[in-house]
Formats: sequence, C-alpha cells, structure tokens
Amino acid sequence: QFVSDLVRDGKSPKTVRNIYGLLISAVKMYRPEAVFSVTLPAPKKPKLHTPTTNEVKKLIDSIKDDRELYIVVLLAAFGPMRRSEACAVRYDDIDYKKNTITVRQSKVKNDKHQWVYKDIPKNYSSYRTIIYPESVINAIGRGFGYVVDNCSPDAVSDRLKDALAACGLPHFRLHDLRHYSASILHAIGI
Repeated sequence: QFVSDLVRDGKSPKTVRNIYGLLISAVKMYRPEAVFSVTLPAPKKPKLHTPTTNEVKKLIDSIKDDRELYIVVLLAAFGPMRRSEACAVRYDDIDYKKNTITVRQSKVKNDKHQWVYKDIPKNYSSYRTIIYPESVINAIGRGFGYVVDNCSPDAVSDRLKDALAACGLPHFRLHDLRHYSASILHAIGI
C-alpha cells in the first residue's frame, strides 16, 4: 500500500525504488525473515536531446562572455570530455604543438560534499589524450594551474541551463554535448 501511495502521489519510478530500497533495508535489519512481494513501477526512459550543429553554434556564440562555461562547452562538444574532467583540466595537460589535452584528473565531491580534484578519472578508459581543433586550444590560451579554476561541475550545469533558456534553445545536459561530439566524429568516419 505504501508503494502504491508513492506512485499515486506522483513520485518518479526512481524515487519510489530508492525509498523502497531504504525501507526494506531497515526492515530486514530488524526482521531478516520478513518477505515482501511488491511490484515496483517500471523505470521511465529519459527524454534526452542531442543538440544539432546549429544549436551548438548558437549556444557557443551566446556564451563567449562567460569564459569558464565557454571553455567547458568547447571541451565537451569537440572532445568529447565529461564536465568533471573539463573542470579539472590544467594548462600542463595541453600539448599546444599537437592540439591535444590529456585527461588526468576529474573534479568530484568527496565524502564531505566538498569539490576536490581526483587523479583517477571515472574508469580506466577515461585515461586518454584527446585531439582538439586548433580553435579550441587557442580559445583556452596559455596560463598556469587549472583552466577552469573557479567553477564546479554543478555550477557548469546551472550556468548551462540558464544560457540555454536565455538563447531560446531546448534543454539539454552538458553530457549531451558529448553525444553531439560522438555523432560528428562518427559522421566523418572516426
């Protein structure tokens, strides 16, 4: 009945599953012999939007004054780089002669919910060197330390959401720019 009430109240399938998982874990701690038969709601397929080339161009043109967001968008759209990786790029990671960036770190939350730089990217295949168009490397420029120094991955997502709304584009995540990049690379045979 509790699960049915959650569904009736409009909770998402993921929320219902999370609540149920927590509840069952707590009950099993005190009554390990208890058996429940519950049908959880089916997961919903998310509605994702892979931006078009025109949408990416419009976005890039509209955010040129927001250097940090501009750089992160370029790294995701032409890389493709994750937002946690883009927020952890150091100038030392850039090879200006080869127009490449080596992914060595990511910016993640630690167990105290503070943003920290982690030397291990998401998984082993995340260690990679990405070739970028010369225009992206030139937009980053030269310097010391982190390229995007004062911006967390969450702040990037918030600023992207605002930028999309401001220029009248449909909502999409920074991660969807990686999908855009992958589709462009596939179209040119890479």
